[in-house]
Amino acid sequence: MTRLTTLHPSEKNTDAKPVGNVALCAFATGRYGEFVPAFCETARRYFLPQVNTDIILFSDQETSGPDETRFISHMPWPLGTMLRYHFLVAAKCLGKYEYLYLIDVDARFVRKIGSEIIGNRVALLGHHHTKFAPYQYPYCRDKQSAAFVPFEQGQFYYVGGFQGGQTSTYLQDCRVIAAAISQDLRGGRFAQWHDESYWNRHLVDHLPTNSLPWEYATSEAETTGEERIVFVVKDHEAYRAWQ
Repeated sequence: MTRLTTLHPSEKNTDAKPVGNVALCAFATGRYGEFVPAFCETARRYFLPQVNTDIILFSDQETSGPDETRFISHMPWPLGTMLRYHFLVAAKCLGKYEYLYLIDVDARFVRKIGSEIIGNRVALLGHHHTKFAPYQYPYCRDKQSAAFVPFEQGQFYYVGGFQGGQTSTYLQDCRVIAAAISQDLRGGRFAQWHDESYWNRHLVDHLPTNSLPWEYATSEAETTGEERIVFVVKDHEAYRAWQ
């Protein structure tokens, strides 16, 4: 079985390794725009504070806080989240950054984010491995889907809420995933956990170089005191139903 080394949140967080410019990307259309001010404020304080980082927002509205807003249309659920990789690939401005990260806009940074995220391909483990065997992980099991993972494959499950890495590597990952999503959309299919399912399919074949432990980022309803990122508890259906 492949061994995967992770950084425990309680380990000393040293200053970030010297890097060039970094882009932190988030999507916020419809009611999700409500999360932008607090997201930007905490990112400025804790996300790679010693590195030149630009916050890039993909949104259908003008909002204070980001360094740049890329205007996109609000789309019905789940297209808005399914097409995130397509929008990242299409944003030519991202190519100038050395490192690129994608995070859900309902995130709040509560402790310093540092060198642990500087790597070629960075992913965040889900807590599933604490409760289930690999064959029970919520991979896409639909054989007709481009996100399909057979039961004999997959040793780790990653959440979609935080990911990234070196820009050249991550954007190539995005291209591959976007093509898989487009293939399913043409066939009228949605993988069960949408973009997260395709991210996990890709990581089965391309393991992360930096695998962050599940305690690194948690829901605010399940805080451990060790997390560095907290995701806001909200009524998902209400936000997804916004028109």
